[in-house]
Amino acid sequence: MDSYLNSGAGFPAGTRINTDKGLIAIQNIKVGDLVLSKPKNGDGELCYKPVIRISTCENSEIWELTYFQIKANTDLSKLNKSKLLQLSRKGKMVSNMLRSNQTFWVKNIGWTRLDELKNGQAIETSDQEIIGLVFMVNPLRKTSMENVAGSYHPSNIFNADKKGFDIENVEYFTFIKYGLEGPIECIGDDNVPSPICVNGESVHVLSETFRLKTYSFDVEDDYTCFITKLGLWVNNTAYK
Repeated sequence: MDSYLNSGAGFPAGTRINTDKGLIAIQNIKVGDLVLSKPKNGDGELCYKPVIRISTCENSEIWELTYFQIKANTDLSKLNKSKLLQLSRKGKMVSNMLRSNQTFWVKNIGWTRLDELKNGQAIETSDQEIIGLVFMVNPLRKTSMENVAGSYHPSNIFNADKKGFDIENVEYFTFIKYGLEGPIECIGDDNVPSPICVNGESVHVLSETFRLKTYSFDVEDDYTCFITKLGLWVNNTAYK
């Protein structure tokens, strides 16, 4: 396994990769494994291609992508905040952690960096009938407790018009503890302002971006891969 300070490594431990043997956590991918793939230019069929090299980055800034799993033929103009909230309650809202320069294939646009994705854009998946509808993209925040990150909660958007009236006008977070294999557990209550109290210690969300070791790999013939159960289509190569 190669290690590069400025490599294109884009996935923290726990990110699941679509392979011929099912979903495998990125840290367990090996050279020779067959991953679900597609030509980088978008032409051609899905196929399985071997991994030819694995690389890591020891200290990557981690960002969070939050999106909805919806049918590709959905009329997006009718998806107001109320309907999106209903989808979230049905378990159709998903979040994944990646490096900010990780690229996704956005419908009608092409390869787009994570930190340049915009609300309402459609990420293509391994299933042509399903898309990932971008809801929000934010840096995962460092906290005053080691190995604990602050995740910007979707309620900050859903309840934006209530802030300062029905609820306190502050940012709300989920506190997530990380280990070598990925996220371990949520600390304290969900959707709470900073700080929280853990075993008598005040845990504050800081302004810095949370950092983790990340992994990536090259696929034969410069092909791409698909991540998560939904199968988001991503490009392994660093976006320059």
